[in-house]
Amino acid sequence: MSYYLLGFVIAIIISTAWMLYPRNQIRFLENVYPGKLGLYIRALETDEEVAHRADEFWSLASAVKLPVAIEVLRQIDKKEHLLDGLIEVREVDYVDGPGTTNLKPVGTALTIRELLESSLIESDNTAHDILLRVAGLDRVNQMLHQFGPRGFSNIVSAKDLRR
Repeated sequence: MSYYLLGFVIAIIISTAWMLYPRNQIRFLENVYPGKLGLYIRALETDEEVAHRADEFWSLASAVKLPVAIEVLRQIDKKEHLLDGLIEVREVDYVDGPGTTNLKPVGTALTIRELLESSLIESDNTAHDILLRVAGLDRVNQMLHQFGPRGFSNIVSAKDLRR
């Protein structure tokens, strides 16, 4: 009987031990660097949570690139676009920041695949805004509100974020 109880206690300690590391790291980083950090992690299997300032509102910054990419891929899945379909770079698409898309001349045709890679891998704001144009801002926000975590506000373009 005591072996079962000991095994149960060890299992509880192991299952919750992962929660200590992010909590301690966030506290350490906030003490060492200026600014505030927010974090929310939930283990889907157990519903265990680690939260630090999770009830505060935060700018998504480059995290918005993922829901935009998801909506583009959903539309590709519905045969509304092709992954290797060409999208032309317009003058109004250029946004500052990292990536190589804003180095392309107006009229350059890029595949949706290239734009997704640039947006997600290089955090390319111009590629992101082109994908947002392709997917449609309303459709991205609709998808995010339907399937995303609660509390998200509407996504805007990188250009609008800077205004």
